[in-house]
Parts: sequence; structure tokens; C-alpha cells
Amino acid sequence: MQIQSGHLTQLRDVGFVRIAGVFDPPFIAGCKAELEQALAGRRSPAHMLTSSTSVHVHNFFLYGASLRRLLFGAELQTIHKGVFGPSYCLRNAVASTIHANAAGDDTPLHSPIGAGWHRDTPQFHDRDAASRVIGSECTYQVIVAIDPANPVNSTKLLPGSHRAPIAGHRLAAADLQALVEQRGLADLLMQPGDVAIIDDNTFHKAGLPTSESRWMLFCSYTPWFVKPYFDFTTVQLPDMTAYEAHCLHKTSIPPDASEALRNTFRPNGWEKDV
Repeated sequence: MQIQSGHLTQLRDVGFVRIAGVFDPPFIAGCKAELEQALAGRRSPAHMLTSSTSVHVHNFFLYGASLRRLLFGAELQTIHKGVFGPSYCLRNAVASTIHANAAGDDTPLHSPIGAGWHRDTPQFHDRDAASRVIGSECTYQVIVAIDPANPVNSTKLLPGSHRAPIAGHRLAAADLQALVEQRGLADLLMQPGDVAIIDDNTFHKAGLPTSESRWMLFCSYTPWFVKPYFDFTTVQLPDMTAYEAHCLHKTSIPPDASEALRNTFRPNGWEKDV
């Protein structure tokens, strides 16, 4: 696959872009089988969360060769290099489905994660405890469709909202109405193997659960200095590639306090082979 200038233009202007047919359906079916096998054999690891409407499998790349290949293979490497640039690393990698009766046991997920309008760009709170976000064109989400996403269960987005002069993580009702009146509301309709790239500053929310599974892989990319959700530096993969080492922050480990001062980020040149 190739990243086209039109993809970058839409991402910059609208806040998201969908690229159809990046992965072949048989490969995607293998990824889904690995997810279902992992869920069937789970023994309540803390990073797997389930409820009657949701299942979330963090660090999905640990649960099968196809899932690892999807996250770290040529297709997402091309997106990584062509859209974000080689100094970005992985912030999170979660497989998520929303559907009714997703799992019999109920953990803290009493409703699908992302059920309200929000942004995924890293946030902090100022001295007045007000939410602040980093802003647009800084961090990104890559979504890979494992199942179809229809008008009911698909992610909902507000086109152009990544540039809205709203400082915080959540969206007030008045701001929502104004944004819908300006640019409308979009359903992120996808087929297995499609990929969507979203500017994390774009306001969006989860769709509604249906009787059908809606597995999606959500892969978050941020500059190397943004802390990931998990300490990926402790992850050891068999025959780890330079790209995997970079994504897992092994090229951005600060020096020990007893070491001589050096650059924290030490590129390994993974992008030269893409």
C-alpha cells in the first residue's frame, strides 16, 4: 500500500480518513480467531476487561502471531512512516468489541468505553483543575477493522472538530450542537481489513451495541516522549525487530541516574527498510 497525498489532506482537513482493503479478509479472519481464543482462555488478567456490552483486550499483539504481524508488519509501518514520522512510538494497542451479551461476567465496564463524546489526545489538568489537551496534529489513532462496522455500532465522529477552539477532553452540549450544525456527524463505516486514521483531537464516541460482534483494533501513536499506557520496555518478543523495539519504547529509555548524560531518544533507523 501507499499513502496518497489525498489521505494526508483529508486527515489534516477533516480529522480522519478511511483506507479500504489494507489487509486481506483471510488474514483478518485469522486475527479474529486469535482474539476469540485469547478470550476463551483468559484467566482474568488485569488488562482484559469484559462486560455485558464490551470486551477490551489490551496489548493484543501478545495473543497470537497474526495479531503481532498486523501491528508490526509492513502495512502499519508504511502508515507510521508516511503519516506520523519515525520518531512516533506506540502508546496503546487494544482490541475492542461492543455487542450485546459480549461476556457473561461484569467488570468495571458497565458501558462501552468511549460512550460519550471525547478526544483521545493526551490530556492534563491545569491549576484550576480544568481539562486541557495537547491539540491537533500531535497524536493519532489507527483503527483496523476485524468485523464490519455499520451505522448503528460504528464509531461516530464530528468532522473538523480537531481544530475546534475547545480546550478540554469532553464536549459540552452547546458545543456539540454547534459542531453538528457546522459540519454534521459521520459514521465510521468499515469492512474487515479497512484502516482508519484519526487525529486524536477529533471528537468522537462509541456506537451502540448490537447482537453482532464489532471487533476493532485501536492502535495509538504518539511522539516518543509521551508515556504509554503500559511499560512496554519490559516486553520481550521472540526475534524482536528494530521496528518492534522502537514502537515499544526501547529506543527512548532515559539514562540511569548513575550513567553519563546522553540523549534519551536514540533512533535505530527502522524506517530505512520501509
